[in-house]
Amino acid sequence: MFFTVQIGAFKKLNISKFDNVNNIILDNIGNKVRVCTGKFNNLLDIDAFKNTLVGLGFKDAFVVAYYNGKKITMKEAKNIYYNRFGQ
Repeated sequence: MFFTVQIGAFKKLNISKFDNVNNIILDNIGNKVRVCTGKFNNLLDIDAFKNTLVGLGFKDAFVVAYYNGKKITMKEAKNIYYNRFGQ
């Protein structure tokens, strides 16, 4: 499982919009492309990273989680995380 920050989902992707962002992750979701950045194993680091991205102008950035290659809800992710690592 890992956490990343979604910074957009687009029908037509203009990748140059993200020139100042490292480690872009693209995920095809139907007729859109989800754009994420960062890959973290813990909630504290990903929240701080999300806040940094918001400060850089990605106001709608939010944390998403992937488990076994699939996006899962944050509720599911937190259950897995806290069962594995405690609080």
